[in-house]
Amino acid sequence: MSEMGRMLLVQGIAAAKAGDKSEAREYLERLLLADPDEHQLVEAWLWLADVCEDEDEKREYLEYVIGYEPWNPRARRGLAILNGLLDPADVIDPNRPRPAPAAQPGDARSRRYVCQQCGGTMSFSAGDERLSCGYCGRQISLLQALDEGELQEREFVVALATAKGHGQPVATRAFACQGCGAAYLLGPEVVSLTCPYCASTHVLEQPETRDLIAPQGIIPMAVTEERARSALTGWLGQKGLRREALTGAMGGVYIPAWTFDVGGELRWRGAVVEQAGGRRVRLAERSGSVPIFFDDIVVPASHTLAADLMKEANGFDLGALVPYDPGYLAGWPAEAYQVPVSDASLVARRIAWERSRGDVDGQLLAEDQISDLSLSSAGMAILSYKLILLPFWLARYRMAKQVPPNDEPFSVVINGQTGAVRGQTPRGKLRRFLDSLLE
Repeated sequence: MSEMGRMLLVQGIAAAKAGDKSEAREYLERLLLADPDEHQLVEAWLWLADVCEDEDEKREYLEYVIGYEPWNPRARRGLAILNGLLDPADVIDPNRPRPAPAAQPGDARSRRYVCQQCGGTMSFSAGDERLSCGYCGRQISLLQALDEGELQEREFVVALATAKGHGQPVATRAFACQGCGAAYLLGPEVVSLTCPYCASTHVLEQPETRDLIAPQGIIPMAVTEERARSALTGWLGQKGLRREALTGAMGGVYIPAWTFDVGGELRWRGAVVEQAGGRRVRLAERSGSVPIFFDDIVVPASHTLAADLMKEANGFDLGALVPYDPGYLAGWPAEAYQVPVSDASLVARRIAWERSRGDVDGQLLAEDQISDLSLSSAGMAILSYKLILLPFWLARYRMAKQVPPNDEPFSVVINGQTGAVRGQTPRGKLRRFLDSLLE
């Protein structure tokens, strides 16, 4: 960055922040004529878009930025506002979060941390200075939590200015089960509901209305109850549990999930190293980028089921998605989402990072003989997302020889599109015997 370019950029930004738009334009336009580097060029266009009044001119500057940096969050957000897809009043500034009322400066325990494995909230354990997720059981150190907290803020800028910018919440009939707490969307003319999780039955006299983002797609239930029960029986037989298992009622339900398209590039830096005289000699520094794209990464939007059972959300053919219509819920309960899209986007970004990192590592280390390789995910971005509903059958079974208080039921899910079964199984006989010795 040249000193002259740096000075012009600093003065232009200072004038823009002070509200002197004409002086800001003068400095920034002089910068464009001073042979700026790419960073200076992008910053000048962004600030010119902020200070100019003409919408066509503003759009032109933002499109210049997109040409250089397709995932630039400020430019994408600005174009969304110009296109009427985003209300400026709804934009959240993630760099100035509102502190919690009881928060103390520098107290890491007062911050909110999102599990990057399932989107749940991480809670702090004072005894061992670690945070754990109450849904999937993931544990991380406090230092790692601080690092992931910073990632959360940056990713929110890239992926989401506000949820309303992508899906306007609509007034939706909803109901919360008094037995287990699960919340449901209600289809038209629904007056009673049997909860698939706890089997409690409710008459819906005055269901509440909530502002929820409406689903964009749904996979219609294709597996009948008879077929689901047959699949459960077959699965119990495969696990050697058919004779001892006592099955109960089975219920169908639509469970929400977010899907994300993730694109951009992985940037890398390394060195060509050669062995000479028994030691490693760095011959040259190298850097570059590898384009990536992932379509429809699925992140479950519910924590009602155990994390191991919700892995079945990845077992659907999303090519069968159809546009959502409330009529699909006639006779079927549909759970309302619990995981907000901002938290789910962190999970999707981690999944994309892990899927692509191994491929890039192997490719560069094998083909280009690059050593001391470091990768950056700064060029990755959430391109789009949608809320969908996935069909499941839920079932429970107990073991005939178990007696209270050790007769907790085991949960099973059946994929409502394919009939695939995923379930919990009893611990092995040796493990139960060892546990009995410790009681």
